[in-house]
Amino acid sequence: MLTVHHQTDVFSTERMIAMRDFLWQYFSKTGEIDAYLLYKQHELVVSNAAGYDTAASDSEQGLASDSSRE
Repeated sequence: MLTVHHQTDVFSTERMIAMRDFLWQYFSKTGEIDAYLLYKQHELVVSNAAGYDTAASDSEQGLASDSSRE
């Protein structure tokens, strides 16, 4: 029988932190770019699950820094 987990179980804070730490340790020991990209993708998923829009904030920061150069 298939057990259905609630979304809060899948995105528990402990699991997210453990996965983030694992991905970073793997990347730092191997230097594999794929591990780093997976780490960055994990950050995006975590921020989306938390309700943050990192893409918007990154582009807003980029626009702010570009306008300050002029």
